[in-house]
Amino acid sequence: TEQDTLVMAVRYRIKRYAQRFVEVEDQDVLRRDHQWVPSITWIRPINHMFEARFDYTYDTVYSNDPEKERGAHLAWSSIGVRW
Repeated sequence: TEQDTLVMAVRYRIKRYAQRFVEVEDQDVLRRDHQWVPSITWIRPINHMFEARFDYTYDTVYSNDPEKERGAHLAWSSIGVRW
């Protein structure tokens, strides 16, 4: 409807480890992770006081240590109250 709101966001974070080494092409290098977190939220007013929220996030980490790479789908819903 005209009152619905769609919010999209992307977070990016790089993490450099000071004392954790991984082997890359036969050399020990410091471990480095890149985290990407795109998310989307749909907000739908129920009435003048309540709103329904539906959220989805994909949390992913890319690393120069292949054993530490991961991805996770997160979805949830909530009811908000306006004061």
